[in-house]
Amino acid sequence: RMRVSVGGFTSFQLSQDGAQILVPLAGRLFLVERASGQARELPLAGGVLDPRFSPDGRKLAYVRDFDLWVFD
Repeated sequence: RMRVSVGGFTSFQLSQDGAQILVPLAGRLFLVERASGQARELPLAGGVLDPRFSPDGRKLAYVRDFDLWVFD
């Protein structure tokens, strides 16, 4: 786990088809639709670490409190 002390977002995850971007920011997770440019916060409680799209892009995996979580 990397400790980052700068502001703003420091990483992102692009879906395999390139249509969506996951952006973690301040312990929250946002999904950006590239075609429309719209962003929405995903309703996940607590700090989200290392978010990733599933291979088919339909689910997300992330780490929270040392556990692996899946968001459909």
